[in-house]
Amino acid sequence: MSCGRLEKMVKHKLIKMGYRIIKDRYRAVLMIVLLIVTCGSFILMGQTSLTNDQIDVEELVQEKEKARLIVEQKKYHSWRGEVISKELVKVWEGEIHIVEVYKVRVRIAKPKLEELIENEKEYFDWLIKTLGKAGEEIVQRRIEGWKKWLESIKGDYFEIESFSVKVKLKGTGTIDFWNALYFLDEYGNLYPMDPVNLVFYGPAGSAWDVQYDMKNWLTYKWVDTTGITLYTMVDKDHADGKDWVFKPQDYQLRYGDPFGYSYHIRIYDGGYDWDLFLEWCIANVHYEKWV
Repeated sequence: MSCGRLEKMVKHKLIKMGYRIIKDRYRAVLMIVLLIVTCGSFILMGQTSLTNDQIDVEELVQEKEKARLIVEQKKYHSWRGEVISKELVKVWEGEIHIVEVYKVRVRIAKPKLEELIENEKEYFDWLIKTLGKAGEEIVQRRIEGWKKWLESIKGDYFEIESFSVKVKLKGTGTIDFWNALYFLDEYGNLYPMDPVNLVFYGPAGSAWDVQYDMKNWLTYKWVDTTGITLYTMVDKDHADGKDWVFKPQDYQLRYGDPFGYSYHIRIYDGGYDWDLFLEWCIANVHYEKWV
């Protein structure tokens, strides 16, 4: 799907995402930082349902902080990565940010078969429940394929080429991530499936904050969903090339009918930008039609 088409649909149909109430002594302020890297522009999606006339802001903040303490976050397996070569291929400069794109070759720690299966468990369960025998065959085929792929890897690492994006916010911090989300098929092939088209960055830019706000603070609330696991890499916590992590999505949400027309988002936590102690995550959102 083209950036222009996505942006047009988003402006007309997709509701906003990425809000957080920041509480100080006297008031609360809604803040959003949403960067469309692949389109090179900023867009605001939809309308917030939160106004001081409609809600008790203080109460919402308290509810969210309670949820942060008691919720059990999903646990997925991830693996350390290392950039072994890179070449600058493109630079964009905006009013408040500079985007650099690199062609990179990375070395990734070899996963275990049971880790791959656990990362895909929700989707595998859904396939079997929805498709029955056909779903069982798909699951078994992928597991057998992964097993052969892992057996073919000599040593403790495998390598892949991709493109990484470095976003430098002028006067602030820097974040690094791959420009796409990758599908690992049953033959051990990793290929780009969806672009990274959202970056959340700010005091509440974590994947947990974003998914909570989308499910609780929007006029049209999103819900948890499942789908195939897609992998990407982020330079987690430090943009110095030393903390690259190969990881699956932290959350998947959907707005609409999963067996009809819907919007689907995968969210990947990036940790902290230690320059300003701000949180960030990346995501892909897209429109789907069940066929």
